[in-house]
Amino acid sequence: MSMVVNGFLRRDGRRLVNDSGEVLLRGWGIGNWLLPEGYMWRHEESPRMDRPRRIEAVVRELVGSVDAAAFWQSYRDRYFTRADVQRIKAQGYNSIRLPLNWRLFLADEPGIAFLDEGFRRVEDVAAWCREADLYLWLDLHGAPGGQTGANIDDCIDDIPRLFTDAESFEKGLALWEELARRWADDPVIAGYDLLNEPIRPVDPSRGFTDCEHLVPELIRFYEEAIVRIRAVDGNHCVAVEGHHWATDTTVFDRQYDENWVVHFHRYWEPPTQAMFEDFLAIRERFDVPIWLGETGENSNEWFAAVAGICEHLQVSYHFWPYKKMQSPSCSASIRMPRDWHEVIAYSKRGRHPGTARAKRILDELLDNLSLEACVLHDEVDLAILSEAPAP
Repeated sequence: MSMVVNGFLRRDGRRLVNDSGEVLLRGWGIGNWLLPEGYMWRHEESPRMDRPRRIEAVVRELVGSVDAAAFWQSYRDRYFTRADVQRIKAQGYNSIRLPLNWRLFLADEPGIAFLDEGFRRVEDVAAWCREADLYLWLDLHGAPGGQTGANIDDCIDDIPRLFTDAESFEKGLALWEELARRWADDPVIAGYDLLNEPIRPVDPSRGFTDCEHLVPELIRFYEEAIVRIRAVDGNHCVAVEGHHWATDTTVFDRQYDENWVVHFHRYWEPPTQAMFEDFLAIRERFDVPIWLGETGENSNEWFAAVAGICEHLQVSYHFWPYKKMQSPSCSASIRMPRDWHEVIAYSKRGRHPGTARAKRILDELLDNLSLEACVLHDEVDLAILSEAPAP
């Protein structure tokens, strides 16, 4: 059997290739680990449980600062491990997309001070991927200040301040330069997904104001980030996403780099080739690979149809998310702790369950995170990979 990771992944016209030839990436995005999202915690639309900084505040209120710090350390130790990487490999995938939150890499203070935690976690996953023979995409899912202006980027106030605040902009560039410097010579890293789903659309129902005027700043960030990366790393692909949940093609008006990929997302559309057409046109125009970097949250029939279209069109794809709580639409489902509703109720202005009881509920969640404690949905992976060639 030939190796998956055989040299750096790189652009060759519309194809991704390595030293063995063409590579079509198939895999999972590891949401809810290094950047938790409330819906994957079954938060029942609690506004105080929708993003990491707010979830962290609720946990701290429930059990105190010392136990909260221990909870998060254990959460990151248990949620995603070598066993999960081995499962992804065994199921037949060849790659992982790893979402990152900047606050694990940089102190949330003025100035630039790097932290060990985030880099150590990335190196752990890179080591597991080397062993399993999987490529690893690094995805800046939560950039300094927030690039989206919604819960998914861990921003403070639903404004994408990466593009409004000069210090956040510089921190984002510095983080990519440091990530690239550390992994410049490592071929297990597939590439750098520069920003996840930047600049959300207007949505009065969610209080989302108009941020369209920031699109030129998004383009400037991409261009300057690539310059900073290329100063230390000439080996790795960079992936560029459009705004409006990575669906808009406005930013794709130039060749960003010799070694780049156009990255887009698709959810909840009829699973036909029409959902790809705008990006197939971009592939044609710029002679560049395209990558469906996020899709999923649907039925197995839908998964199979979308993956089949990707295989037919030769479009790399990563489904979302690999693991979440009490759900049939992922590879591994976390069992909901008994009395979990008490945590959610407290976050929605309900009664505090008491420190000891809250700690018991959170400890049960920690016990339920490991792969061996999860409900495994092999049928999901079978649906996704039904059209894929055997690994």
